Amino acid sequence: MWLTLTACSALTVSGGWIVSTSAAAGGVDEVRPWADAMWDRALADDMAQVERLLQEVPDSTLAGQASRFSDLQTHRLQETTRLTAERDASAIRVTAELDKALADDDAAKAGLKAHELKFLVGSANWPAELKSARIQRAIDLMEKQGVSAEAEGDLLLAQEMNIRLRGLHEGCGEDATYRKWDKRFNQLSQRVSLLVEYAPHALHALRMKAGTRADPEFKVVEFNEAFANDWEEGLTGVSPQLVRKALQFLAEDHMSGTGWEPLVRGGLEAVRLLVTTPALAERFAALGDPQKVARMTELIDRRLAELPPRGTRRPGATYARETLEELVSQGETGLGIPGKVVLHQFGEGASTGLSESFGDDYTEIIWPERLRQFKQQIEGDFVGVGILIQHNDEHEIIIRSPLEGSPAARAGVRPGDEIAAVNGRSTDGWSLNRAVESITGPQGQEVVLTVNRSGVEGESAFDYSMKRQKIKLRSVHGWWKERLDEQGLPEWDWFIDPAAHIGYVRLTSFNDDSFVDFMAAIRVMNSKGLNGLILDLRGNPGGLLKSAVQFANLFVTDGGIVSVEDVEGNTVSKSVADPGKGALAGLPVVVLVNSGSASASEILSGCLQAHGAAVIVGERSFGKGSVQTVQHLDNGAKPAGVKVTTQFYRLPPADGEKVGRLVHRKAGVVDWGVTPDLVVELTPEQENKALELRLRADSILESDAEAMSMDLRPLVSELVDRCVDPQLSLALMLLEAQSWVAQEAEAIAKAERSAPAGG
Repeated sequence: MWLTLTACSALTVSGGWIVSTSAAAGGVDEVRPWADAMWDRALADDMAQVERLLQEVPDSTLAGQASRFSDLQTHRLQETTRLTAERDASAIRVTAELDKALADDDAAKAGLKAHELKFLVGSANWPAELKSARIQRAIDLMEKQGVSAEAEGDLLLAQEMNIRLRGLHEGCGEDATYRKWDKRFNQLSQRVSLLVEYAPHALHALRMKAGTRADPEFKVVEFNEAFANDWEEGLTGVSPQLVRKALQFLAEDHMSGTGWEPLVRGGLEAVRLLVTTPALAERFAALGDPQKVARMTELIDRRLAELPPRGTRRPGATYARETLEELVSQGETGLGIPGKVVLHQFGEGASTGLSESFGDDYTEIIWPERLRQFKQQIEGDFVGVGILIQHNDEHEIIIRSPLEGSPAARAGVRPGDEIAAVNGRSTDGWSLNRAVESITGPQGQEVVLTVNRSGVEGESAFDYSMKRQKIKLRSVHGWWKERLDEQGLPEWDWFIDPAAHIGYVRLTSFNDDSFVDFMAAIRVMNSKGLNGLILDLRGNPGGLLKSAVQFANLFVTDGGIVSVEDVEGNTVSKSVADPGKGALAGLPVVVLVNSGSASASEILSGCLQAHGAAVIVGERSFGKGSVQTVQHLDNGAKPAGVKVTTQFYRLPPADGEKVGRLVHRKAGVVDWGVTPDLVVELTPEQENKALELRLRADSILESDAEAMSMDLRPLVSELVDRCVDPQLSLALMLLEAQSWVAQEAEAIAKAERSAPAGG
């Protein structure tokens, strides 16, 4: 007996399907083939059949579970119906607004509306729409506006036009055109970055102009001189020796094997950007003299003309050193630009040259001022007081959030507090690097933060004295944060559906502690019975390869996990599953991914997909499948490093494949990343609403006992109960169907055990 649920189904009682109360009328014999068929169709990327099976549910002995399943599906259908209607109406409205913008020759609004229309039309229909007269007219208008804005020095408007042009051509088969606009946008972004460092007054004026352009009632504020005081700090430790050492590593170790040519070319072009950005005359006055600039650009053009064609191994280290020396000399004597500025720009440009030539966005010089932060990201912990900080629009240092269990959280600092002083020294004009250097330090030492707190009656300045300690950046999170323990650490409920025994783990990175913390969570779930698991990797940027391999070994007992190969496709190393480590093999698992899932996230999800060990749900992943090695650069008291791409990751082959897929998104390729078995796209509205609910549900302040109350936090269950997060809702339903089989069998066995003998 099978029942069908449609969007208008009346075959429900109290929100659930009509279900049998006796095992004879349905039970495991009907549930199992239905659940297995849905799982198989999910693994086969057959979304249409999965949707059909979600609406055809067998009779069951488990009326409560069937009712919940019905509610979830009803909310999914209602949300789909609502979004479809809204999207259709929005497409009509946006098309009319685009036509109006085109009639008014309003390039900015036309670009915005064309982007909205791309989303509303959908990825499958956009390539045809891109060729329409309407969109081509918008493209022409934006291109002319971008050229004009750049000529007038309005870099923010030019950048806006180019990012729109790039976005319209992304992911729709127009790769050559996409690369054209991508390069232009990157060049404009580099110019804007130069303004951030060296011309803050000019950047402020452009920001005020952009604000007024977007909103006539925009409030123009005066420039805060604090912005202008820290440009030299980022150049600490930069020297000719450091740059030469870094370039040597890049030339010798980079996967392309092309040596110095792309580095020198990229460095020269980056220095050209520096000296041909007129607004930088704010810092380096000679850049306002066309004749002096011309002498520098002539030098750059001569050096560029001397370079051989792309892809050759020459020039060598000697030519690179001579080029650097000549650029530094001319910059100092002819333009009054400090040598450190030229050296830093040349080094940044060398990395850009590799990006433009080989699509490698991950090779970089780790300058002395960034080295500590880089190490913290890799190691997953640091010594400090446990706060995340940022600048606000007034360049004040603001606490974004205190980390749970940290000295700052226990002391009572709050999100939004302004750090006015550190150990009595005012933070006016401080960079974030300087703030980090001052707040962090040796373990056990005391630091005093003076904070200003808005919205507090009476005195609003507070001194917080705390001792620095080792701060662990936690990457394993559960479903519902029940409380904080005596150390201020979270205690999680790991079950998204306790009745069905379905667990949920959100993994935000792969660091040294991720696997250990994950296994601790699994032990808790196993102690209560675990029928299925949702592993949420959305927004996870990756981390350590060894951690991803450890995770994969839990679910895969045979075959490859990931291989590493050089640029010529030769296998350098290979990770193979260890049969003795598959503690979770056979457990029904759904992995959630999106465009923010990268690197180790893609290795894990791609491996499980290739082996059929999990159903992957969500949106295509980021496409970061290259291997970087880090070289330490001894630079005296200010050490630095180089991160260089040396190899690629390749996933294990799926059934029917001779070789696995490369994860990395190379220039010109259309197949990259991990494409989910079941693609479920979220609208920006859905994504923002789900993220906000998740953040609010997880927010418990140690300093505010009342915040422990559930009444002050939204119920995270609304993500699925009301289908706020459709990706998560579908994942849960797939697993509930699988759990249903186990529960049916258990209920029948229990009934048989309790039946009278001979009955």
